Amino acid sequence: MPTQDEQFAAAKAYIQAKEYDKARRILKRIQHPKADEWLSKIDQMPEMKAKRRRQIVMLVLIGVSIVIIAVAATYLSQTINGPF
Repeated sequence: MPTQDEQFAAAKAYIQAKEYDKARRILKRIQHPKADEWLSKIDQMPEMKAKRRRQIVMLVLIGVSIVIIAVAATYLSQTINGPF
């Protein structure tokens, strides 16, 4: 298992390469205040904020799509089979 210093070095290399997800995975496993500080800084980076925003938008769109499909299916079912 890599030492803590090796893990920090690997995380730093990923950060410099703008591979923030890989750096986060490493930093989450390190039990040290410095790791928490680095994670916080990564989360505040514009690239990560934009990524989180895109993820939220996608989840909302999926949720809305599911609701629309459910409503359409119910409407079509009642149209074809009658109300009861």
